Amino acid sequence: MRPRSPLSVWTYTVRNVRKILPALIILTFVVMIVIVILSTLRGIKDGAIVYTREMDHFTVVLPKRKTFLTPELRKQIAAHDSVERVVESRNASVQVRALIARFPFAIRAVSEKDRDFVMKRLGTRVLAGRLPEHGTNEVALHEMFMKANGWQIGQQFGMEVSDDDWMPGRFVVVGILGGET
Repeated sequence: MRPRSPLSVWTYTVRNVRKILPALIILTFVVMIVIVILSTLRGIKDGAIVYTREMDHFTVVLPKRKTFLTPELRKQIAAHDSVERVVESRNASVQVRALIARFPFAIRAVSEKDRDFVMKRLGTRVLAGRLPEHGTNEVALHEMFMKANGWQIGQQFGMEVSDDDWMPGRFVVVGILGGET
């Protein structure tokens, strides 16, 4: 057998295991952390795409200084050539659990007269349970939101249920919606 060169990598490694092993362990952890961060960033991007996908189907107009649109502004919006219909909604944000944080997710409450139009426009259908009844604290949420939070039909949420929640009141999930948005 030919003797190893004293300057070879293998000779150095064998002679200095105590010096190399800690560096190798640290390097392994750094690579793992980079992989977790990159995976998380991809998840955030996918979540942002889902969050904004509704804008493919309609435009949301939010007043800057008031909590409602004035009748004059509503007439101006309705008169625009590209407007098919004006649908009033109540807008709220609820939390979606993610790997590193909680993100806001917009939910929209529309009247019964506009509900079928909005669901058809968004390509949404009831997968489980039912649609909320008028005048109740019932909600139907998208399946992706339900999965992200680990919720089932009957789940209650809102600030009256948890101080960590972002939505004022107490609400109960009675339906799961499916579809693109």
